[in-house]
Amino acid sequence: MRSLPRANGLFFGAATSDRISVYPEQRPLFHPIRGIVLEGVWALVKSGKGPLCEKYEALSGRMNKRKSAVAIARKMVSLAWLLMKRREYYRGMNSEALGKKLRYYKIEKLVEEAVSA
Repeated sequence: MRSLPRANGLFFGAATSDRISVYPEQRPLFHPIRGIVLEGVWALVKSGKGPLCEKYEALSGRMNKRKSAVAIARKMVSLAWLLMKRREYYRGMNSEALGKKLRYYKIEKLVEEAVSA
């Protein structure tokens, strides 16, 4: 599995690893992001939908629930990076839900592309 790109030191400081660190003194800028992404993981687990939730259930059977939540958080960040890099939509979302969300945010051009895909 390819790791996430490292920060080059221009804006984020020198990144030494691709881990989502628990300790704020190791990664001071990325520490708040860890909490935000973990909130997203717990909301995902609570909803019980999607392939990432299934992966969480499989992992939580083998390891601690918090560790499996961090593993899913890392997957979510990696997935978000790839989706932005490739300019794609998430394949786990059906076209109706995607169209509804794009209409809500009034992005009409993207609605046509999403429904036709």
